Amino acid sequence: MRQLHFDLRRLMEGDRQGSHGSRRARRYVLAQAAETLHRLGYRGLRAKGLKGRHIEALVAEWRRQGLSDGTVNPSFLVRKLLLHQYVEG
Repeated sequence: MRQLHFDLRRLMEGDRQGSHGSRRARRYVLAQAAETLHRLGYRGLRAKGLKGRHIEALVAEWRRQGLSDGTVNPSFLVRKLLLHQYVEG
């Protein structure tokens, strides 16, 4: 398991909001983001090191793949909730 994926999973362990299906969907979206960043060449990235340029790279890659706004927006909601939880906790 890559470092970013591991960090994101550890952060999600304390997340008890929503049903099991919702939590599984959030874990899936975050795992996909970590995998995409790794494929884009961001190796050794940790959750504390996530910056705006990484999010911009994700958006650019998803646009290149032709994903619709409806697919990308829920992903950003998950990240926003995660970052909010990460900053407070």
